[in-house]
Parts: sequence; structure tokens; C-alpha cells
Amino acid sequence: MTTTPHDDLPHPVPPYAYVRWKENYFFIILDAEREVFGVCHINNEPMFDRSRFALNLSIRGRNRNYAGETRMPEDFAFSRELSDGKLTLQFLDALNSFRLLFKDAGLQMDLIFDKRFPTFDFATCQYAAPDIPSFKMSYGMNLPFNHHQQAMTVTGTLLADAEGTTESYDIKSYAYRDHSWSMRTDNAVARHAGPGCTFPIVRLAS
Repeated sequence: MTTTPHDDLPHPVPPYAYVRWKENYFFIILDAEREVFGVCHINNEPMFDRSRFALNLSIRGRNRNYAGETRMPEDFAFSRELSDGKLTLQFLDALNSFRLLFKDAGLQMDLIFDKRFPTFDFATCQYAAPDIPSFKMSYGMNLPFNHHQQAMTVTGTLLADAEGTTESYDIKSYAYRDHSWSMRTDNAVARHAGPGCTFPIVRLAS
């Protein structure tokens, strides 16, 4: 390959130079009857030696937000629990059941997420429909993006201080979770949206 005068100048930085590995856990609470909605995100980035924990709740129109950060735990691989001391995710039965705990001034939460349907792995799209082009979640650099998602149910208790009193909620609703572990180029993406729908199971008469 011939070197040109341009090669003696600073080069454009290729996208793959920014790629980094992450492992994410994401849970959604959808309790319309009790007007409790929430998102929990746990993001682990060994390149930066950090685990970030976020919880955003809407409780009858009142927002409660939490964010915490710790160093990556030394026993991260195959751990049955991830925690920053306030927000905790416990793996009760991988692919089937999880416990999400939170305790801080004015807010306590103890929720169990159980499998409603099996996980959907996006990699299966490559083989699900042989008569259409295959679908692969990657960044075109032979660096796979691993992602699966799952319809869940969530049950448990939530205690929240409100105007001098403590309100108690018995959570029982549909829920959702997803899990990704991969090389990521989030810095190259301004925004993204992931729409989803959940419905009651309808059994048709035979």
C-alpha cells in the first residue's frame, strides 16, 4: 500500500477504535392498577472499572430517582448478586426468576420478577425465516452484539414516604427485562428507541 501525504497528517478515528465491552441488565415495572411504573438499569463497564445502578420510579405521578456507582466487583463473573449497597439484583434462577431490592431514606422495594414467556434471543432471527435476508445485531465489524429480552410478571412490596406518611403498595403486574453483553459503540449513537407491547394471554376455543 502506498503512503500518501495525507498519511503524514492526523487520521480520522475509525468507529471501531471506540468499541468497548458492557454488560447491561434492564427491568421495567408496569403496574397500571396501582399507578406504579419504573425502570431499573444496571450497567457494568470493566474498561472503566465501574458498575452503575439506576432506578427511576413514578408512584402515582410522583417521581423517585436514584443513581449509584461502584467499582466492578472482583467476583463479577457468574455472580448471583450485583449491588451498590442500596440497589441490589439477585439471580434466583437464571432465565426464570430475579429479585430486585432497594432501600434508602423514604423508599423501600422488594420485587420478584418471574418468567412469563421464555427469553427471545435476537440471534435466532438469523434462522427464524429462511425466505428473507438474515438479521444480525452487530456493528459490521465482526463484533457480535448479544441481546435477549423477556416478558415477565412482577410481584412484591413497595414502601414510599409521601407528605409525612408512608404509603404501601402490593405490586402485581406485567413486567419486562432485557440483558445484553457485548462490545458497544454507544458513543456513536445519539438515541435509540425500543418499542414493545405486552398483552394478556388469550386462549381460543378449539
